[in-house]
Amino acid sequence: MNEANRPPRQDHLGILGLDAVHFFVGNLSRSRRFYEACMDFTEVARSTTDLTRRAEMESLVFQAGDARFLISSPLTGTSRAGRYLRRHPDGVPELIFRVSDLDRAYNVLRQRDATFVTERTDVKTVGGAARWFTIATPLGDTDFTFLERPDGPFVPPGFEITKGPGQNRFGFTAIDHLTSNLRTMRPWLDFLRDYLDCEQYWEVAFHTNDLRPNAEGGSGLRSFVMWHPESGVKFANNEPLLPHYRKSQISIFCDDNRGPGVQHAALAMPDISTATAELRRRGVAFLYTPPAYYDALPARLSALNVPPIKEPIAELGTLGIQVDGNHEGYLLQIFMKEGAILYDDPSAGPFFLELIQRAGARGFGEGNFRALFEAIERQQGLSGEPMAAGQITAPQERST
Repeated sequence: MNEANRPPRQDHLGILGLDAVHFFVGNLSRSRRFYEACMDFTEVARSTTDLTRRAEMESLVFQAGDARFLISSPLTGTSRAGRYLRRHPDGVPELIFRVSDLDRAYNVLRQRDATFVTERTDVKTVGGAARWFTIATPLGDTDFTFLERPDGPFVPPGFEITKGPGQNRFGFTAIDHLTSNLRTMRPWLDFLRDYLDCEQYWEVAFHTNDLRPNAEGGSGLRSFVMWHPESGVKFANNEPLLPHYRKSQISIFCDDNRGPGVQHAALAMPDISTATAELRRRGVAFLYTPPAYYDALPARLSALNVPPIKEPIAELGTLGIQVDGNHEGYLLQIFMKEGAILYDDPSAGPFFLELIQRAGARGFGEGNFRALFEAIERQQGLSGEPMAAGQITAPQERST
């Protein structure tokens, strides 16, 4: 049946939103410094002594607005985090979704023949009674957990509150979207559609050879964005393309991650320019956007019928912020370097964060998508173009 003619489902899961992204890391102190000292997140909860002992891992929750990251680090190699980190670098083993009715979500997924990792579990939290269960997904070792909890702060079972969410100086409001890389994404897209009630939102495909037909190297990808209309959760998903499939940056991510997984999370915010300038001063490194991008920007935005942007292009160029959009409005984006480069430690993995400010644009502009693609190519040395001296480190050297 054509997707456009698919009748609306009457058995939705009742997903209210993405409650948290769960990370496993080898160095919890390093993550704490990054989220608190660099990103100005607040540590709002931590695992109790009893849970830390039983789970054999220590966990912290960092929050800014409605963006929450649950970070866990193993105390033993036999813990869940320890087993994960034997197979992978630091990465995302779990996405936690809040649901309105856990029994309803459970029964719907049972009818859809989901693979359950746990049964329904009733627990007590600081805010009151809560319930949860977990299912497996085709996204490598990333599970989905569904949580019914009381209104109020997100405090996972077995956690205690450390402090209330503070005022984040950068104004982060939520996780705008998550992006995943896979060697083949059709099973994952089908899963998101058939199990999570997602719909296709956007699609694009391109390759280095499109612009440089004689390039010996290069990289390609096909991308689908899926979204959950009721909650607004968006999943961007990439797979490699021929030619040079194994040299594709998507394939390289899967190699570095030792399997498919979440590549980055995008943080929504109201003032990306001020935030980027301050984050650079705090030592956060971003992917490089060449001056030629900004030379061509006015003509490209005009061709896309993008309304006039408020931010001076010269300022955006100094900061390395990219612009895209359509007749509805525009968006501003910038991408941090991956953890392995940010920390100069391969075990920190290929995950990174994106900052995004939307000014009317709801979608994913192909121009910026391609710009990110080409920026990663330059970082990985895949583009087939000679790399200028200092090109990768240039953003850290810019005056802000």
